[in-house]
Amino acid sequence: MRQSCFFFALLILFSCSTPQATNEARQFDRGRETGNALFVIKPDGQKITATKISRPSVGNHTEDRITVDGQQMDAPDQVMAFQDANGYYKFLKDAKPTKYWKGEFIKRMRAGRTMSLYLKALYAGGHEEYYYFDKNDGPLTLLTYENFSAALSDKPEVKAEFDKLYPKKKVMANREFEANSVNLPRLVEMYNQ
Repeated sequence: MRQSCFFFALLILFSCSTPQATNEARQFDRGRETGNALFVIKPDGQKITATKISRPSVGNHTEDRITVDGQQMDAPDQVMAFQDANGYYKFLKDAKPTKYWKGEFIKRMRAGRTMSLYLKALYAGGHEEYYYFDKNDGPLTLLTYENFSAALSDKPEVKAEFDKLYPKKKVMANREFEANSVNLPRLVEMYNQ
């Protein structure tokens, strides 16, 4: 009897907490532009609609290529961003590009009029996530405490909320800042209002 009461209590506890986590995850994944349009954005900003966009498998030095309606397009020379059925992706240029590695496309997690939030996930030898953001469709910037704080400085009310959530006296290492990233989508949303 005691075991069944304990099991029942655990069941209630988990069932009560699950919807909130599900709603937060669902709310965070809003990176696609409205509608189901497939498109490519070229380096000059021109938007081209497509009927089929595919990507090669990851890990074969082709993360900077996509196939659009049967035609291969390389980044950053021919394409800077695209939207397929899975989301919106923007090209992240590598700091030291080589002949075989120019960078990769990373997924936008939160779209906004002024600021957007992106996620780069690495699975080699473990799982790591890196957040990036852009302002006014500019270049992607690594989301660190200092970079994000500076980016929010032109909106005092959002900067004040950021300072409240991440106090200056406790400057966080980037890993700790990212581990506390649950507030980042909300801050981006506030910034875009």
